[in-house]
Order: sequence, then C-alpha cells, then structure tokens
Amino acid sequence: YTPLSRFPNSSFDCTVVTDKQTPAAEVLKPVRALKMKELEWVKIADIYELNDTRKTITVRVSFLDREKTLSREFLKDAEDAVVKALNDAGFPLKIMG
Repeated sequence: YTPLSRFPNSSFDCTVVTDKQTPAAEVLKPVRALKMKELEWVKIADIYELNDTRKTITVRVSFLDREKTLSREFLKDAEDAVVKALNDAGFPLKIMG
C-alpha cells in the first residue's frame, strides 16, 4: 500500500520511430536508465506500423515528487532529458508533417 500523493503528477508523451523488428521494451530502457527520482513510471502508450520496415512507438512518462509540486522548469528539463535519452539510444522523435 502506497498512500496517495498530496502533490500532482505530470505525464508526458512522445512518439519515436524505430525498425519494425525492435521490441517495444527496448525503447523503454533508456528512459528507465535516467537517474531521476521524480520519474514515477514509463510505459508504452501506442504502437503504429508505418510501413513494412518502420513503426512508431508512443512512450508515456509520469513524473511525481511526493514532497512538492513540480515546477514548469523542472518538467521542461525532464522532458528534454527523456527525448535526449531516446535520441541517443537511436530512437529519434517522429517529426509531424
């Protein structure tokens, strides 16, 4: 049993492009490896096949600090860290358009 937090969490979604053969769980690894105590959880929100060789995976991340409300600046930095970790691992963001 974990009591409910008095402070709100914040969720962030981003979609990356990967090879069709790449397991979705591989995309989660670089985010889980971030040394960030406010990282509450990370999971796959959606998978969409683009063509015969590529797919997109939407990653949903939740941040929470049980001691205080997270600042806008922290959330922006945390989101940037997630995107950088994914990109560095070879999972670039899907460009809309």
